[in-house]
Amino acid sequence: MNTALPPRRAVLLVLGAFALGVLAPRVIRARDTIPAQQVHMQAALDALKSAQAHLAQAVADKGGHRVKAMQHTKLAIEETQAGIEYAKAHP
Repeated sequence: MNTALPPRRAVLLVLGAFALGVLAPRVIRARDTIPAQQVHMQAALDALKSAQAHLAQAVADKGGHRVKAMQHTKLAIEETQAGIEYAKAHP
């Protein structure tokens, strides 16, 4: 059984490991500089925008509940954005 890697594959493996070793710490440091609440607030904002898009595409006849949900989602997006801006201004 031949367990040696072909030279090209070995080089690619070493280069990939090197790239991970060089880039991963930079990504982690960049991520750690963002305050935790901002990461979660941004994730919430993304989810709200996704919900808004789904509601907009939903069939209209929901007894007014879809429209209300769209209004509440719009307000939630605005409040979340305001919270993100507040946190930026008051670190």
